[in-house]
Amino acid sequence: MKGSWSGTVLLVILGVAFVLGAGVPRAGTQGEPTIIRLPGTFRVSRADDQVIRLGDVAESIQAPDPETKQKYEELIVMNAPGHGEQNRLPRHYILQSIRQAGLDFFNVQFTGANLVEVYGYGLKISIQDVLQVLQQKIQHETGWSDDELILRIISTPARDVWIAPAERVDITFDRASPMTLGTTRYQVRLFVDQIQVKDFPVVVLVQHRRKAYMPVRNLKRGEVIGPDDIREVVLYFDNEMLDQQTADSRDEIIGQQCRVPLAPGEAIQWRALNVNYILKRGDPVQIVLKSEGLTLQTLGHAQGRGAVGDIVPVKTANTGRIVKGRVIQRGLVELVQS
Repeated sequence: MKGSWSGTVLLVILGVAFVLGAGVPRAGTQGEPTIIRLPGTFRVSRADDQVIRLGDVAESIQAPDPETKQKYEELIVMNAPGHGEQNRLPRHYILQSIRQAGLDFFNVQFTGANLVEVYGYGLKISIQDVLQVLQQKIQHETGWSDDELILRIISTPARDVWIAPAERVDITFDRASPMTLGTTRYQVRLFVDQIQVKDFPVVVLVQHRRKAYMPVRNLKRGEVIGPDDIREVVLYFDNEMLDQQTADSRDEIIGQQCRVPLAPGEAIQWRALNVNYILKRGDPVQIVLKSEGLTLQTLGHAQGRGAVGDIVPVKTANTGRIVKGRVIQRGLVELVQS
């Protein structure tokens, strides 16, 4: 009898529990989900915003009904970062806010970014923006192309610079070194509507990427450089004087004499070359005139010294006139028509 009574009580309890719970679905199994799409970044748009609501930061909220959607939109998910500050809003922070507000968090689904970078009110001037302006300034001063200028960061402020929204932002640079190349310190100044608001240093390594020439074999002092004696290479110069002294013209190297011995692997500098004057005053020369497929020749005498490519005065043998001739090789010049 006692066992029968206990069984009856258990059935009654289970029946009451079923009746009471019949209208309450289990968490996570009810209705349509609420889908929240998050962006990768969010910027506070007003200076007086103290808090950020889910409807502000989310790109979209899809809820089963308008009332539910409004509740999620008005939900406060974090305090707004201060002016020029930055904070992060991960998905689990949003879920925690939803749970604390007593809203259904089991049926929430997220799309988009896993983490939102939240920026306070203001305008961000990134270090990359500053370096891009600096690169344009150096290119304007030097005439180098994007391929020729190499700019590497050595030291910058730890964070990007934030300023209040403005109609006009100007960035100026004062170089601490008189040299453009090498490790250089620039003092950066930011002007907002023509008023200076920031002043900070940036240290960069500036290099000039360009072609140069090296010997392919050992060249002796006094030896004339031929076209097969050199090869073209690409070098990165971080010394302004070395950049200026290193030869950059193949045509101006060929035919010159070595002032000092040159070895493979050494960039050829102008000071290592002697001009190879293959004509001197009084040397007999053959004067060639080429015009419209015809070639005319006559004889003369050089009236000055010259290397290959130089234009020298020449006195013709038959008339005694002084004409201009471009040196082609030893004993041969081409008449330059004036």
